[in-house]
Amino acid sequence: MITPGCEARLPLPMRLLDSLFWEPFVNIRLASDFRAISAKLALRLCAIIVLGWTSAHASTCPLNQDCFSKAQLEGASEKLSTESVSRQTVNAGAKAAMWLSPKIRVREGQYFRFENLYKSDAVSELQVHFGGAELPPIKVLVPPSGNSGDWQGFSYTFSIPSGANELSVGHVLTGPGELLTERPSIRRILGPEFTRGIVSITFDDGWKSAFRNAIPILEAAVSDTHPNGLRTTQYIITKGSLLQPEKYRRYLTPKDVLLLHKNGHDIASHTRSHADLVHGIGDEEGLEAEISGSYEDFLRYQLPAPLSIAYPYGRHDDEVMRAVASRYFAGRGVKRGLNFADSNPYSLRTQLIQRHTTIGEIIDWIDEALANKAWLILSLHSVEPTIAECVHPGSNEADEECTDAATVKALADYLKNTPTGTVMTVRDMLNDKLEGKGEVWPLTQSTSN
Repeated sequence: MITPGCEARLPLPMRLLDSLFWEPFVNIRLASDFRAISAKLALRLCAIIVLGWTSAHASTCPLNQDCFSKAQLEGASEKLSTESVSRQTVNAGAKAAMWLSPKIRVREGQYFRFENLYKSDAVSELQVHFGGAELPPIKVLVPPSGNSGDWQGFSYTFSIPSGANELSVGHVLTGPGELLTERPSIRRILGPEFTRGIVSITFDDGWKSAFRNAIPILEAAVSDTHPNGLRTTQYIITKGSLLQPEKYRRYLTPKDVLLLHKNGHDIASHTRSHADLVHGIGDEEGLEAEISGSYEDFLRYQLPAPLSIAYPYGRHDDEVMRAVASRYFAGRGVKRGLNFADSNPYSLRTQLIQRHTTIGEIIDWIDEALANKAWLILSLHSVEPTIAECVHPGSNEADEECTDAATVKALADYLKNTPTGTVMTVRDMLNDKLEGKGEVWPLTQSTSN
């Protein structure tokens, strides 16, 4: 017989000893005074066992934080979880608070998924620390949960790198604010695939030439699998297209932007003035103006709040990503490659379609994404009727970022014959993830091996 409140903490060997020895002994129904003495001994025994068991499996946790004990993840399909709430509060100038799980034994090539609920008024960070080798931690920014007061779900899938034999996971406040977390869990899963390959067509800067020479081609790419044609994500510079369109006549006008939105295109941010966010911003106020100011510009024109941002020149660092996470759910650079379900959403990769990009190369990228259930983000800039017209205004210098209408037409003809749901805007991809539709982003599946 285990004293109430103690059984859950006793290791299995002690529970077996209890069932074999203690219960038969108590069931003899000895005198009441002897039972009282036995109960006291049982309580002391329980306390000794609990203290020893807890100290042997203690979590890494600061003394000033509310922590909760966790069981070690032994088997591949076991889940590390809790019902408790952990509160972290950091005041201005204070050292960041941290909660870390116990260390978990892992092997190279395995995949794990972390999930929890959280409330926060500031940007926080998921950190995955590896043991067994000198490996940098994985760091993923988590946006504030908003003002609704509701718990927000967060999840992240990652793989175990070479040399690692253990890991611990933490949800961290990296600056002033408050973070509450509930029911964190980590489990082994099958892998980080999307449920299918996806292609997003994006345009940077908001060039009028793309609106005139590319959008009609894409919207007209109608087929049985794409009955409404193809829709795009437009990363616009709000100073040029919304705030001062009369000074930037080569950019989209507010009327153009509103028409694109009405026709189902995703309007997203390319900052307010296309400044280099790493080297071209003088101070924090400048960074805030470029990132949050652009966000506010959308709201002034009654456009939906943008969910993603494209970094000018692709430049971003930890400080920039942290600032972006306060407003957006994703950021895209210019590093080439595909994105997977475990990719950092604030450092998404892309494939650039430029002056010398061939349609053969583009088709290879698409086929690779479909074959590997990956997310391909295609990035274009200005689009002219012919390559000969892809020149910088006022000079005869070739514009290397420009492409021609024929390339866009070949792209549209290929994509319109892909399966239903292959082409999605960045907003649709993020909404699928945020709303938990499970249409593209995989559900967590435990495995027994």
